[in-house]
Amino acid sequence: MLTFCRSWLKRRSRGTRSPKPAVRRPMLESLEDRTVPSVTLPMAGQPGPVTLGGTGGNDQFVVRLQASSTSNSGTQIQFSDDGGKSFQTAALADVKQITVNGGGGNDTLTLDFGNGVIGNSATAGLPISFDGGSGQDTLKLVGNPGGTISETFTLGTNSSSGTLTVGNGMASTSITLTNTSALVDTLTATNFTVNANDNNNLIHVQSKSQDGLKTLVIKGVDSRQIDDDHDDHDDNDDEDMNMSGQSSNQQLNNAFQPITLANKTNVTINGKGGDDLFVTNVHDVATGLKSLTLDGGSGTNVLAGQALPTDLTTNLLNLQRQDHDADDVLVDNLFAHRLHRSARADEVNFWKGILHSSAGRLGVIHGIEESLEARTNMVLDWYRRFLQREAVHGEEQFFVNLMTQHNMTEEQALSRLLGSNEFLQKVQALFGTSNNNDNFVRGLYQFLLNRTVTDQELAFWRNVLQTATRDAAALSFLQSKEFRTDMITAFYQTLLQRDPDDAGLQFWNNQQKDLKDIREGVEDSDEFFGQS
Repeated sequence: MLTFCRSWLKRRSRGTRSPKPAVRRPMLESLEDRTVPSVTLPMAGQPGPVTLGGTGGNDQFVVRLQASSTSNSGTQIQFSDDGGKSFQTAALADVKQITVNGGGGNDTLTLDFGNGVIGNSATAGLPISFDGGSGQDTLKLVGNPGGTISETFTLGTNSSSGTLTVGNGMASTSITLTNTSALVDTLTATNFTVNANDNNNLIHVQSKSQDGLKTLVIKGVDSRQIDDDHDDHDDNDDEDMNMSGQSSNQQLNNAFQPITLANKTNVTINGKGGDDLFVTNVHDVATGLKSLTLDGGSGTNVLAGQALPTDLTTNLLNLQRQDHDADDVLVDNLFAHRLHRSARADEVNFWKGILHSSAGRLGVIHGIEESLEARTNMVLDWYRRFLQREAVHGEEQFFVNLMTQHNMTEEQALSRLLGSNEFLQKVQALFGTSNNNDNFVRGLYQFLLNRTVTDQELAFWRNVLQTATRDAAALSFLQSKEFRTDMITAFYQTLLQRDPDDAGLQFWNNQQKDLKDIREGVEDSDEFFGQS
């Protein structure tokens, strides 16, 4: 039965799903079922909000000031819902706020500053909110408004949120981001500042060529999540859950969306409080960049990675240790990803001794990955993600012991938690149908595969659960090709800072190894060892 279940899930893998159609402007549509984006402007002379509404497809919104060649330059603001092919115009004085709701699909909001700063007074500012909705949604800033531009990005309450302010001393705007996956900012600016938070942040800083520009990519990694970085948004959240299925008040070490920068003269990254680790892989200086400041703030902070380019002015503040040796960086990275903290100097030296013994690199990886501390952290994260609460009175050690004392794999131990009555109660409250098995299956699809179950799949699992236990069904999901593909993708993105190639996905999917062994295999690669 389990083999058949896994075969079913393999056939239903992500690669076989049909993409959501990006239906644009059909000839006929009902008002009750809109399938086109929309722009709603205030009446002339009656100040009010502007609303841009998306669809289930991939929408492309653009906001800009009117071009300088017109007589109304700087006093009119324009909005497009078709990627800039056409615009609707309003008086800037009539626009009190701008709200963009992306809906489904992979949406992009482009703020074009080429005709000037999109804003009004420097003190009040123009508020813009962008809720990407489901999908992979991007905010882009482009253009050169001239003058001295300063930008500040402040991390929000979760990895897909934050606030970006832009101003030149005369006009400003404040952009609130919700459910966004990336920030790509090539706006010409003098200063760009990133503020993390007071938790233990793992911040990757690397160079990358993109669209003919040399860019600086800043990414905060949340290595605590079992499905780190592969969450898609879902429309079935209750009020206690954020869009990734996590309890909104349990995010103790928030990541933040990748920030890709070019045309910035000075960039500052503030780790704020906590024990922060900066991992650098900057081999090229981003276009326009003159200086880079890394400030760990309070706490014990470490810089790990290659030395920064000599033709870039660097300011390294509040960093208690700088590790540039590849051996040191390996230990630093493993501690940050698996233990969620910085390694002490004596711990680095201990594991370097293991590294240069007969145990070698795999010995270090096994030792840290399979330590009581690492496995306890993992199970604590399971409680936060799947049961929406903290473990109490050491109850997490039951599942830790399944792995350490009874040689269960991570998947086997997690399937026991997912098969528990508590998880069933959680999904019953979430979905609210009278059929417990239906609620359970819907929960597995949302929490593990990050999508909605189809009617055909639901019928299949109803039949399976007549004879199989919930533990066994959960294990089938965890061992399915769809889940494994998502996890392998997450390992590449989190550990190697890139997406997997097709050959890599095929290689690891064909290995028939459990997820721990795959993760350790990625960590044992020369790419992870020498990435910084």
